Amino acid sequence: MSGYLGRRRVILGALTVSACACGLFLAAHGIVLLFAARALQGIAVGAASGALGVALIELQPGRGGLAPVVTSAVPTLGLGAAALGASALVQYGPAPFQKAAAGPP
Repeated sequence: MSGYLGRRRVILGALTVSACACGLFLAAHGIVLLFAARALQGIAVGAASGALGVALIELQPGRGGLAPVVTSAVPTLGLGAAALGASALVQYGPAPFQKAAAGPP
């Protein structure tokens, strides 16, 4: 998609969709809006990760080497680290069953 529309347009569009998803998360009072926000967030991350990965590879002078490995491995490592951190907080945190974000009850 970024090859046809341009990297900058896709990245800016993904950031806009991501901001809309954040707004939906804030406004969600039910499961339907939560699912809609999560779907928008997934679309934004999918579009942005591809376009940003290609943009990073194109910015590298030698056009090879470590950039493809980093752009494919870092998101997976980040997801694993987040899952590990969340489970450690639930297991050893001071109040694992309280809400993490402030908002209406």
